[in-house]
Amino acid sequence: MFSLHHVFRRPAPAFSLRTCARCLLLVSGLAVALTACSPAQEDQGPDLRAWLDEQYEQQLEFSPVARSRAGDRSLHGDIDEVTEAAFQRELEWKRQSVARMRDTFDYAALTADEQVSYDIWAYQYEQMARGAEFRDLTYVFEQMIGPHTSLPQILLTTHDVHTMQHMGDYNRRIRIIASVYCSI
Repeated sequence: MFSLHHVFRRPAPAFSLRTCARCLLLVSGLAVALTACSPAQEDQGPDLRAWLDEQYEQQLEFSPVARSRAGDRSLHGDIDEVTEAAFQRELEWKRQSVARMRDTFDYAALTADEQVSYDIWAYQYEQMARGAEFRDLTYVFEQMIGPHTSLPQILLTTHDVHTMQHMGDYNRRIRIIASVYCSI
């Protein structure tokens, strides 16, 4: 009777400490050589990525819910302010942020990836500004979208409870949501 057992049973290759050390030395040498061959980075002024990271952190100050979604529990017991005044403050902040970006960074000097990030940051502001005109033209309540679905969804999807503090924050959010419902 024919068996495949002997076909699949192969002896393990013999690796010695010397062979592993040679491989490691070869890989390390290649990495150093490739790094040395790459063109040197010139100091091109401010770093767009770091600047956008800083701007994003500032933008999160407008939204405790977005902070919670990002894993930051510093404002875990709050929800976003949903007033017209709050929207206008955020819109003005975003306008100023885009203006500072355009003043600080030379678009032509950016890499292709940086240009995409630059364009997205500016596009987000443009969409927000264009949409501002139509904010009052939506139904407060409709079948699928509205505070009756979005506010409870915050509690279901972004607010996990692991400690008594988390439970206190959860209860605080419930009280805040109740006051938001009363103001609609």
